[in-house]
Amino acid sequence: IVVSMRESSHSIDDVVVMGYGATVTKADAIGAVAAISAEQIERRVPTNIFDALRGEMAGVRLTSNSGAPGDGVSIRVRGRTKLEDEGVTPLYVVDGFIVDDISNINVNDIESINVLKDAASAAIYGARAAAGVVMVTTKSGKPGRTKISVNYTQKFGTISNTLPQLNRREADIMANTVVSYSSKDQFAWRGTDTDSVNMANTTSNFYQDMITQTAVTSQLNLSASGGSEKLRYTASLGHTYDK
Repeated sequence: IVVSMRESSHSIDDVVVMGYGATVTKADAIGAVAAISAEQIERRVPTNIFDALRGEMAGVRLTSNSGAPGDGVSIRVRGRTKLEDEGVTPLYVVDGFIVDDISNINVNDIESINVLKDAASAAIYGARAAAGVVMVTTKSGKPGRTKISVNYTQKFGTISNTLPQLNRREADIMANTVVSYSSKDQFAWRGTDTDSVNMANTTSNFYQDMITQTAVTSQLNLSASGGSEKLRYTASLGHTYDK
């Protein structure tokens, strides 16, 4: 008996490649998986990888440690899994390798970001995936001539929400009003002082305008990629100035 096989094409849905090597259709994949593509990242023009994740995935919460530019960000997938601080950070996997930190990744080098949000990820990565898994795939070179890309972005930021503040006259009234407790529960008014530092002799200043400024963020990225069918390469250099 001579058996021969021939190719047959079938239309299928999106394909999901599992961490343990199996390939299934997206409809048959079990587990909560959220993904961000390179196109989505480019539309947001993020400063870092955390800006690319913020607000894009349900159940993934990012909190700045101090709010200072360049400071670390805490990631929580579906809340805290235990009371202690240890063990609440998701597992970071970059191009198949487990790393401790992803803050130093150039956001322009990211091909996709996938977040495994439920217990099914434990079947792939074990107990380390108890707090979720953040999988980052970086861009790779494509066969052909060397491709050089230069990207420059400049952004301007201002404070979005300000706090209400007293003006000079309102502050003067507040400073010269004393609340005293008596049987009649009345307000006792105190006369205005005439010293040189009295608020009546000063001007109104909106202090939030005095201590804030327009933030200028500049990003410059240079990349080169290419290769052949057997050898592919990519190299990139990024510089970010965040005032």
